[in-house]
Amino acid sequence: IPFFEHYKWINQVFWTLAVEFQYYLFIAVLFIPLTRWGIWARIAAYLLFLFLGLSASGAFLPHWLPVFLLGILIFLFKSQKITQLEYYLVSGLTFLYSIFRYEPGEILFVALGVAMILYFPNFEFRLGDFFGKFSYSLYLIHPVIGATLINVLSHHVTHPAGKAMVILLGVLVTVAASWLMYRLVEKPSKKLSSSITY
Repeated sequence: IPFFEHYKWINQVFWTLAVEFQYYLFIAVLFIPLTRWGIWARIAAYLLFLFLGLSASGAFLPHWLPVFLLGILIFLFKSQKITQLEYYLVSGLTFLYSIFRYEPGEILFVALGVAMILYFPNFEFRLGDFFGKFSYSLYLIHPVIGATLINVLSHHVTHPAGKAMVILLGVLVTVAASWLMYRLVEKPSKKLSSSITY
């Protein structure tokens, strides 16, 4: 855990939740300047995102800020806070910056997400919709359920076909457990939180 020495995550994927939480605090400060203060405030924010992106540690938010900026730019463009010219210019520069900053796989996933939101906003895929409903549960528990099951069983199987079956079993058990977590925990929690009014 980067915040404390000599401690490790109980679940390794939680490092991304730590970055997400840092982002919520960061964007709370920058939301009004980005959406209401005009072009010069946005330019300063864009430069800040890119400058902080030079951070070496991927365990903290600054390293990932250019990736977050690409999402923020889509929001600003779709909500008509910025012009098409500003969107494509800043996004293009941020993508160029990112190519030299991040791994190819990371860039590919970001580019796919941006392309889907921009050019295929109404695209529907039933299997994707199904997994999308409980993707957060899937994300949280796949190392605890699936990876653990595969790790334990793989020590007892030596044949390649058997190993493939172990992986398939790990995937199926993970999907089933994630769906249950969605139904029993995530969905009721969403319903409860939506009843809160301000």
